[in-house]
Formats: sequence, structure tokens, C-alpha cells
Amino acid sequence: MSESFIKDRLEKIHGLKIIVPTSDVQEEIQQRIYGDLSVGSFNREHRNFILTVCDRLVQNGAGAVILGCTELPLLLEESSTSVAFFNPQRTHCHSIVRIILNQS
Repeated sequence: MSESFIKDRLEKIHGLKIIVPTSDVQEEIQQRIYGDLSVGSFNREHRNFILTVCDRLVQNGAGAVILGCTELPLLLEESSTSVAFFNPQRTHCHSIVRIILNQS
């Protein structure tokens, strides 16, 4: 989230304004991912924390949230929220299928 290589590309090519959580919140997200979520420990506390982070991003102007980790879409798959979520794994898979079908 803090690296510029993706942010800069989205801003330059697509004209998007990229909003990321504060460094403290990023650290907390990383701790939850590597400490619990990556080993399958999903719970309501983690879900509520991530939803709160998403709500803060929306309050700061985000129109959607990229769930840029494999575990986050699993954690939030049943969430009812007004925030639009982008699941990069799903997007990649759809793109791969389109490429394969266009090449055959």
C-alpha cells in the first residue's frame, strides 16, 4: 500500500486518486493478515476492523476499495456494505480467461 509503483500507474494511466490507510493502520492490517488471516483464523473482530478501515477510506473520498490481499476478499465476502470492493484475484482470473479465449 505504501509503495508507489501501483499507485503511480493508476493515477497516471487512469487518472484515479489513490487513498491509502495511514502507516499505523497499514501495520495493523499486515499484522492481522500475517498473524491470523493467512493461517485461516477469520473472526468478527478482524472483519469489523477491516470494514472500519474501508469506511474511513470512503469518508476520505474513496469511491471503492481494492482488497489487495488474498485473505481480505475471503474475510469480507459476506459483508453488507455500500462500499464497492475490487477483488484482484477475481479480476486477474477474468482477465486471464478473456486472454485465453481471444487467443484460441
